[in-house]
Amino acid sequence: MSWNKVSNKKDHAKVSEYNLLEKTHFLNFPASKSKRLAGGMKIFLKQVWRSPKAVFNALNYKKYGKMIFTTRFLYALPYFIEKEQHDAVVCHYGPNGSVAAFLKDQGVLPEKTCVFFHGHDITSFIEKRGSDVYKTLLNSDIELLPVSELFADKLLKIGADSNKIRVHHMGIDLNEYSLVSLAPLGDTMKFLSIGRLTEKKRHGCSN
Repeated sequence: MSWNKVSNKKDHAKVSEYNLLEKTHFLNFPASKSKRLAGGMKIFLKQVWRSPKAVFNALNYKKYGKMIFTTRFLYALPYFIEKEQHDAVVCHYGPNGSVAAFLKDQGVLPEKTCVFFHGHDITSFIEKRGSDVYKTLLNSDIELLPVSELFADKLLKIGADSNKIRVHHMGIDLNEYSLVSLAPLGDTMKFLSIGRLTEKKRHGCSN
């Protein structure tokens, strides 16, 4: 499941090899706040007769805090109410983990679930919305998979249970790359590093 379908100039070969786009359900989550609100109202009116408790809980600020204002709970509900059960559910990025925690509360996500933390979801997102934004997620049985020890430490600082945290590094398939002959080393070594100059990118070198 994905919030939106994106148009790429070129997709990875595996996308067509495994027919990934055909196997993906897109929720068509509007970028505009006004359109999200209008769409959320339509979902509310359509689903409130089928699952009144879950629909009203999607707007329960006292229980779920600021996440209700994203309307993601409402947009995700119809798909998960109707979906077939799977062996496991894997979420990417903390806010999606919060959606999963909400769905578990409603009894529509019984599967074993885990969520990857990649970067802004454990840094700037928390700075903007406050450390309580993940309260429901941290109180759930969802496994937390930060991609680095740095992010694992940040999860601990906002109250995550260490027993639910397992660092899971993201990498690439080295078999897709071949070795090249190294040029002779001189007095000066030049290298290229791409990324924002933030602590989490680890651009600094140590002796």
